[in-house]
Amino acid sequence: MPLFLITLDKTEQNRAVHHVTDIGYMKVKVESLRPKYGPPQCFRCQGFFHSSKFCTRAPRYVKCAGEHLAKDCVKPVDQKPKCCLCEGEHPASFLGCPRNPRNKVEKEDTTTKTSAKPTQIVHPSQLSSDHNPVLFEVSLDIFTSPALGTYSFPNWYKFQEILTNTLPGNPRISNPIDIENAIKNFNDCYNNALSHSSTFKCINKPLLSIPSFIRDKIKAKNRIRKAWQITKNPLLKSQLNKMQKDIKKDLNNHKNNKWNELLTEASPDDDSLYKLVKSISKNKTFHVPPIVDSMGLHYSTEDKVDLFADSLESSFQENPEPCDDDFIDHVKERVDNFLSRNSRRHTAPLTSPQEIMDIILQLSNKKAPGKDGIKNIALKALPLNAITNITKIFNSCLQQNYFPQEWKHALITVIPKPV
Repeated sequence: MPLFLITLDKTEQNRAVHHVTDIGYMKVKVESLRPKYGPPQCFRCQGFFHSSKFCTRAPRYVKCAGEHLAKDCVKPVDQKPKCCLCEGEHPASFLGCPRNPRNKVEKEDTTTKTSAKPTQIVHPSQLSSDHNPVLFEVSLDIFTSPALGTYSFPNWYKFQEILTNTLPGNPRISNPIDIENAIKNFNDCYNNALSHSSTFKCINKPLLSIPSFIRDKIKAKNRIRKAWQITKNPLLKSQLNKMQKDIKKDLNNHKNNKWNELLTEASPDDDSLYKLVKSISKNKTFHVPPIVDSMGLHYSTEDKVDLFADSLESSFQENPEPCDDDFIDHVKERVDNFLSRNSRRHTAPLTSPQEIMDIILQLSNKKAPGKDGIKNIALKALPLNAITNITKIFNSCLQQNYFPQEWKHALITVIPKPV
């Protein structure tokens, strides 16, 4: 039974054509057009990457490999077909033909640009035949972390799968050294899982929110362009050019309107005008003015850094309090008496995985991570074995009255005041 191609506009009314089952007394079935995969194949010479409309090569028939058109073929029906591309017993249009570009094996090249010794090539003589196997030992040290300015898009399902297979749910902890090692192992497993489950993209331009009416025009333009690529109708080409000009004009008007709104809202009172000028300024370098302290002015970068370090060191000191030796001795005596009467060791109430999960779910995703770089949104995606790992570390700290050194570090950003 012949096939018919029907082209309709994408409207709700035309979608009802899929429910048609019979026309007159004939049973019919309506299906969406299936997209073609792979490069186009010429019906004249059976070559690829061009059509028969503009083909100037010698004709080759698809079933007998003869140098003639289909109407001039005299091959019997019972004779097996022959491919004109590989001379196999199949038509030239067979998708499994080894000469079809879809079936070609892609070759991967190994580069040595990032490292002097990225791979080691070994020729082991382990086969009894004349074949000599080649073994490539690839070093993982040449892979570097993504560059700054890239955006990571983690796959949280893959992140959970990697952590489930690499992180122990119940680590062995018996002393403070084991606590430090458990924290280090958790951080390493987290960073490894996040880097292997994320895709990194570089976004140089800020995303522009396009109104819905412009997006609808772009969708309509894409449909017309697809129809023109299939039919090569000059009327569709004229309509396509007109729509492209209209969309370009609408985008420029939208961009100008957003810029005018931004200029209208900018004010020197709340530093919004200063930030706007700074964002579009070509000179992005911020020059820190000289800093004054008790020793005078500091101009060099080294002196400024030392001054910042001294200021932070003096800030993080114990508050000075009046010292009373008699009172301190009295408190120490009372504490010793209490400990001697209560020889049983009292520990703080231990935590549980459910309590840890409840606290993590209440964390804000916008809070900046600490020195370890663990984000709150990643904590919410931790699998159960990672939660039990954290619980074991917390309970070990409570039982041994120990606070890990890894958690005593913080990141401090020095922000200059606006002039």
